[in-house]
Amino acid sequence: MSQTKLSPPDAAMRRFLIVQFGVLGAFAVVMIAVEAVIPTVKTPWQRWLLAAGPAALLLVWAWEFFRVIRAQDEMMQTIHLRVVATAACLVLLGASLWGIPERLLNAPELPASLLLPIFAFVYGAAWAMTGGRR
Repeated sequence: MSQTKLSPPDAAMRRFLIVQFGVLGAFAVVMIAVEAVIPTVKTPWQRWLLAAGPAALLLVWAWEFFRVIRAQDEMMQTIHLRVVATAACLVLLGASLWGIPERLLNAPELPASLLLPIFAFVYGAAWAMTGGRR
């Protein structure tokens, strides 16, 4: 079996996709675990330390996200940034639209900590729809 070597941009995208699924999966697990443990923790600094776990995972995701875009050539960077703008607009529009019944009708609150994972999902779907692969 001969394997073809990926170009640096393609290798960066493959790495990002693997890291993205790992980090966002870990984020979900850590959020559930921290939410279960944090009520039993009494000291504020320990509570802040526990809350830093999911935040650190989102920072890792953001770092990898910017890293993969920078690894692309100019044309692909332009496509990425268009998809970023579209995904960000859709997420912000959805959050704003959800805020109306949330405020006026006492609908369940949308946690702000979910906006980045939602963006990651919308970005991935939008990227796939644009045929952004080489």
